[in-house]
Amino acid sequence: MNKKILMVLMIFSFLMTFAANSVLAGPPPPPPPTPKIDVIYMVGSEGSTIQKDTFGWNETPWLYFENILYLYSTETWSVWKDIDGGTAQLVYKTVPANTIGVWHSLSTWDSVKASGEWEIEASVKNPNSSTFHGTTSFTVTPLVVPEPISSILFLTGGTTLVLRSYRKKKQGA
Repeated sequence: MNKKILMVLMIFSFLMTFAANSVLAGPPPPPPPTPKIDVIYMVGSEGSTIQKDTFGWNETPWLYFENILYLYSTETWSVWKDIDGGTAQLVYKTVPANTIGVWHSLSTWDSVKASGEWEIEASVKNPNSSTFHGTTSFTVTPLVVPEPISSILFLTGGTTLVLRSYRKKKQGA
């Protein structure tokens, strides 16, 4: 009989310990935050670190970001999206170890460029670590082409003034 009581007490204490641990433990901890790229922005050329947010029609935008995993050889990629038209382009580059600054640009920029807002999502990954992400945006201004009629009027008016001035000088001499 003592064995039965002892067995019941052991089971009861085990269940109480299990219940107490699950109640006292509380909710599970939140997942760790997504690692992010802290330094990411647009520049005017490869090798530059001067931030530029607006590009003209004849300029090529470059993405610059700092490689957080610079001690290792890393894979980097960026997805370029035209917000108005939905165009998405991918740039992929393997970066050797000890490379801090990374520059990306679209090799097909001249064929895909569109005026308006663009958004870029960049990522850095090392096979032994998490993937780091970052985003930035930039604007492309449209090419301004003068109206043909106003150009013709300007040239005609300018020519008329030059001829008139020439005739006055000729008559006065």
